[in-house]
Amino acid sequence: MEFNDFLNRFVATYNDSCVTGIGADHAFFSYDLKTRNLMPISKQPFGRFWNSDVSCYTLENPGGVVLKVLDYGAIIQSLTVPGKSSHADIILGFDSLYEYLKGHPFFGAIAGRVANRIPDGIFTIDAQTYQLGVNAPFDNHLHGGFRGFDKYVWHS
Repeated sequence: MEFNDFLNRFVATYNDSCVTGIGADHAFFSYDLKTRNLMPISKQPFGRFWNSDVSCYTLENPGGVVLKVLDYGAIIQSLTVPGKSSHADIILGFDSLYEYLKGHPFFGAIAGRVANRIPDGIFTIDAQTYQLGVNAPFDNHLHGGFRGFDKYVWHS
């Protein structure tokens, strides 16, 4: 699945849950419920990782909500929402790719292949024991290890 498709499906799924839960007029990102035509997604350069360009995708709804997602790690870099007198970014994110690359506490990233910790990096399935690399304090395999989903560039 290409990154734009992933992003469109994510937004459509989120909107469906909003529509089901609180009504169509409160959907996060507006789109035509009959045709599922989403608003355009803009793309800006964000840096380079190995031999890949990293981009930041921006969606903005008519109500002033702005979502920024990186194709590096499918990281939600920013979510700005309107308040009574100003807008606020409610996501802990970094302003540069370098800050994500030098090590981060999984801010906005998708966790995988496993979310959370596998103690000592060891697990057993059907009497077969597997040893994974450990990348967290106290010798745990955390959020997919050294090359989890948050370390890939998801091509669009």
